[in-house]
Amino acid sequence: MSDPEDGYPVEWQERLIALCVEHDVAIELNEAYGVPHREFLVRAHLGGARFSVGTDTHFALGPLDRTEEMISQAGLPTERFLAGRRPVTPATPR
Repeated sequence: MSDPEDGYPVEWQERLIALCVEHDVAIELNEAYGVPHREFLVRAHLGGARFSVGTDTHFALGPLDRTEEMISQAGLPTERFLAGRRPVTPATPR
């Protein structure tokens, strides 16, 4: 496995984080792939980013052991995560 810091230079990461913060876009933690990596999450937290989990899932969220570990290792506070409610739209059954 290669070092994500080599594939995604810190400058790029910081620019992406700044764009997410500027436009109020949450950064998704992905259980299946274990991304983003810890250093990115720490940078994002320090940069004021918000986070999300499971926002693109089509099924019920299963155990999130790996995600909880990612959150813990990066020291992410729970108040920086989206509330977890799906918006109801005309296309979404009630």
